Amino acid sequence: MKTNDQLTEVKARYESIMASIGAPQYYTRFAGGPCDDGRAHAEYHGGIYYYIVTERGQELERRSTDDTDELLYWLISDVTFSMAGDYECSHRIAHQDSRRLMFEHHLELLSEISPDWSAR
Repeated sequence: MKTNDQLTEVKARYESIMASIGAPQYYTRFAGGPCDDGRAHAEYHGGIYYYIVTERGQELERRSTDDTDELLYWLISDVTFSMAGDYECSHRIAHQDSRRLMFEHHLELLSEISPDWSAR
């Protein structure tokens, strides 16, 4: 398969998963190239998928895998973590460590997608 075909398939699965968990529109953008704003994007070269985070022209993180599920986990885990942060802000419990609610909601979102993902 060609490079674009591989990312097109990943993008379709990504968008389907985002829809299944009711992700807000601003989280559903699948990036196939650098955004330079601290968000991750995906690339595919020579049978390997790359998860790359760039900001202001600097590469901050790079991971590689030949497994589309692993790539999707990395990308979607970022989104579900952000969604959990949003959830915590609007459901804050006084005198409780905010991370408790955020982490709990993050795991709930991941478990909606896959019990294996929440177990990670």
